[in-house]
Amino acid sequence: MIRQWTMALLGAVALSLCMSAVRGEYTPGAGYTVNLGAEGIDATVGADMRIRLEGFERTVVDPEMAMPTSDYGPAYEYLRVRTRVWLGIKVQDWMKFNARLVNRSQYFSSRPGDNGAGPATWEFPDETILDQLNLQLPNIADSDWSLTIGRQDFFLGNGMVYLEATPYDQGRTIYSDGVSAVMKKASDTLKLFAFYNRFQDKTLPVINDQDRRLSRGDIFTAGADWTHTFHKCFSTELYYIFANVMENATTDMGDDDADTHTAGIRLFGAPHDQIDYSLEFAREFGTGKEEELDMSNTLVDARLTLKAPKDTKLSPSVLLQYTYFAGDDPTTPEFEGWDPIFANYPIYREELLPIMFGARGFSNLHQGRIEGRVAITKTLSVATAYTYLVADHDNLALPGGRGGTGGGFGQLISAFVDYKPCKYVAFALEVAEFYPGSYFTDGDNSTWGRFQTTLTF
Repeated sequence: MIRQWTMALLGAVALSLCMSAVRGEYTPGAGYTVNLGAEGIDATVGADMRIRLEGFERTVVDPEMAMPTSDYGPAYEYLRVRTRVWLGIKVQDWMKFNARLVNRSQYFSSRPGDNGAGPATWEFPDETILDQLNLQLPNIADSDWSLTIGRQDFFLGNGMVYLEATPYDQGRTIYSDGVSAVMKKASDTLKLFAFYNRFQDKTLPVINDQDRRLSRGDIFTAGADWTHTFHKCFSTELYYIFANVMENATTDMGDDDADTHTAGIRLFGAPHDQIDYSLEFAREFGTGKEEELDMSNTLVDARLTLKAPKDTKLSPSVLLQYTYFAGDDPTTPEFEGWDPIFANYPIYREELLPIMFGARGFSNLHQGRIEGRVAITKTLSVATAYTYLVADHDNLALPGGRGGTGGGFGQLISAFVDYKPCKYVAFALEVAEFYPGSYFTDGDNSTWGRFQTTLTF
């Protein structure tokens, strides 16, 4: 593991030396901007490297340890490194071209099997892909409309319904392939979008292609999102999303294809300098094509953030959050479980629960969460969280589990330490402990932890 960590740091130094050769104005998170010699034509170049040392116990995957005896073993532990390099070319105020390359590899020091060839290993150098390649046309014909064509990162609201179209690559990318148009006025923002994502990246060139699966199937999606601000105390967001999931994998509904419709509303605002809130309600309905299985389900997300006055020592804040992901009632022929087609990502910062739930994403769950944060210094902050979890329906055990007789899913305690000594470097230490409830039979506690270093050039 020390050798792999050293290689990652040496790679970061090499990136830093390359970027230091660029002379221009530096913007954190964006990179260096230089003029290309023509009036109004600028180039922005940048890079970052995210290094994660992560580990979790086998009970995270299977709280009841019901997996075959041959799969028992020590805790998972791996080093995961993601490197990105990007280029943007801006022509005055009417056009911008963006491209970004990404590579992510990992080394397991403990896992089932070994680090030999295979799609699960992500061995260095693995594959390098274009996770952004798009053309932006702002203020088309001096209007309020802007257009982005190509591969782009796209999300709506708090990301509870649409944020990630490539969940199976585990945090490497979140891109969507297609077109988005945005109209912005003083009090209104309207987004129209249409995307087509393939379950493998066959749209753009891939270096050292591993034919890695990125989602459960080819997915076409289209929709609209409208946000209107009445006052800083009260804004509304309305959205509709259509998705057509096409074969290549089995969905939670028991068939390969599905058409889904998601409509939702979010109310949010800041009635006071020390208070802000968000309340979101979404309904998802549709039909699985092969078995003609009707689906109808619900998502609710409510957040209230309380912040101390600006000059308060330590700048304390508290987040209160409740989230409901509907579960499937086993006594009915319909499918009522929430299906997070574009939100299958760690909704909370710790990744213990997403690892436990696996590819199907959050469903059949009520989550009540309280999180407190303080700023020790301008560069160091500490947070801790407590989450209480209840299953919407009992006896719907996770894959491999036998299932208990109650609905108490469990409790999650988390802690986070963030240190950012300068604009180029950030460190994070993240740990979480899960205590299973009556939903499981003789479930064991689970521990997850991660140390992360992010370098931006």
